[in-house]
Amino acid sequence: MLSQSQFYARVAQALGDKITNNDTKKVLDAIAKVVSAEVVKTGAVKIPNIAIIRVRKTAAREACSRKAFGKEIEVAAKPASVRVRMTAVKHLRSKVSL
Repeated sequence: MLSQSQFYARVAQALGDKITNNDTKKVLDAIAKVVSAEVVKTGAVKIPNIAIIRVRKTAAREACSRKAFGKEIEVAAKPASVRVRMTAVKHLRSKVSL
């Protein structure tokens, strides 16, 4: 996995060294701000050729008892929560082969 500085250097290199690592950092920080704001506002955002980020709400779970492995166990209650999920788009999945 690339470190942050290596990532910035690779992006700058991909642009033909027309941009510095510091400028690359500023651009990626701006993208992160836009994505964060859009996810909060609409609940989903698509980053072209990379991923779709969605907010998923999970319902609260009541406490109960269940039978597992031949014993009665108590399952604790959990409050409702919000999860952020990211899914790779087809363009990226097709580039990665097993």
